[in-house]
Amino acid sequence: LGSGPNSQFGKEVEEKIPGAKVVSLDVGFNQENKLTIENKLISLFTKLPFKDQSFDIIVSSAAMPLYLHNQDQLTDSFQQIVRVLRKGGSAYFAPLTYTDIISLDKTKSVYDTHKQHNYFESKKIIEKILQTIEGISYQFIPDEYINDPQDLAPGEQWHKPSVLVINKLINT
Repeated sequence: LGSGPNSQFGKEVEEKIPGAKVVSLDVGFNQENKLTIENKLISLFTKLPFKDQSFDIIVSSAAMPLYLHNQDQLTDSFQQIVRVLRKGGSAYFAPLTYTDIISLDKTKSVYDTHKQHNYFESKKIIEKILQTIEGISYQFIPDEYINDPQDLAPGEQWHKPSVLVINKLINT
């Protein structure tokens, strides 16, 4: 989800896992972004154009929840992801910062805004939403590779961002 115009992750998966069926989804695809990947779709996270239980694995790196505009979109997106995930399947998300894009300082890059946003508040919002979705388990796994404490400004606090893993339970 949110594969970007070049769908680099999807290309790498296809190269490294023979036989893997990859579907890349991004709102930014257009006719000028002609890719070699056959299955690319233009769509929002909030309205996934797939049948229920279509995927074993879903990955969103630096897209969701970062680019969603409000908590309703975040809730709708997680519900859609669980809907299209097969029983026993897993979804992976990183980084987890949820940013209210409406309030962004348009003079700053998304990365700078993401760095300044309160990660712990984002995690609480996400966890509250996930607690309302039946038939899943989830966990936050620390990821030391997303932020480097040496990149922080003096006095800025560092945290280990998490990777969110959602598992759709088999007996649901």
